Amino acid sequence: MEPEYKHNCPGCTYLNTIEQHSKVYDLYYCTPSQVVGPGTVVVRKGNEPSDYLMGTEFAGFNPLLSIAAIHAIAKDLLSIEELKWYIADKI
Repeated sequence: MEPEYKHNCPGCTYLNTIEQHSKVYDLYYCTPSQVVGPGTVVVRKGNEPSDYLMGTEFAGFNPLLSIAAIHAIAKDLLSIEELKWYIADKI
């Protein structure tokens, strides 16, 4: 599967494209070298630079970021322990 939207970050790994409620979203994991601190999940929802959600720390609040985190775990880019650390006090 190919991404639906443009995403120009060289440090991001494309995970998958999903459809929710007739909307298409591209899921990515951005490596730690591209962001301050640990890596993070990204959900792209359009081609505009501002058309994205980002933040593993918000996976406990946002279902799309949760799905991206699960895909990152499945590809061994994010560990379950890291995800627990991010969301332990939020769930």
